Amino acid sequence: MRFKVAAGWKVFNYLTAYINRNAFPREIPIKKPLHGYEYPYIFNITSIPIGKKFDFNDDDREFADILIETMVKFVKDGNPSTDEINWQPASGDENLRYLELKPFSPEMKAPLFGDRLQFWALLTKHYEFDIIRGIHKESLHSKDEL
Repeated sequence: MRFKVAAGWKVFNYLTAYINRNAFPREIPIKKPLHGYEYPYIFNITSIPIGKKFDFNDDDREFADILIETMVKFVKDGNPSTDEINWQPASGDENLRYLELKPFSPEMKAPLFGDRLQFWALLTKHYEFDIIRGIHKESLHSKDEL
């Protein structure tokens, strides 16, 4: 993402912050948006990939409207902003800016997963082995023992 922003691409980040708890079976203890969670809202289907059938409520309908309207705007204009949503692209120092997607009140925030990025950056800074890249900093060789 940072490299695309540096190369001049317009990058519009988002994080899905909304879930319908009725979409998840009781056996699934973690009720958070998953990869592909947007599909029912985009394609008007009534179940998520590992979920169960559920009825759309007012929040679901609003969430679907926001997703579809911003996608249409992006395809037509190259910018997902609407009359109600000022979706700002990532840029320069704000390359981790994102839209928190939720019904009725989506909002711009930053940084995207900032606390997690800070953890990994500090871990990499304080140790000779770069766990993110999988190499020793000095030799640039990977770790080859088990």
